Amino acid sequence: MYGFVPKQDWTKLWTDADLYAKYGLDEVEIAFIEKIVRPMDLTQDLFDEVTVDEGDDE
Repeated sequence: MYGFVPKQDWTKLWTDADLYAKYGLDEVEIAFIEKIVRPMDLTQDLFDEVTVDEGDDE
């Protein structure tokens, strides 16, 4: 159905080191990524601040 989507284990928690190894990145490429990409805080629920207005929809 999705011919261009590579097979991926979507249940695995991928680390940076796992991805670097999977794609065969060298030290220069890894250093570039580490310099440019900001770390993400994945410990918080992204939907904590979402609110729903339960007022009239009229």
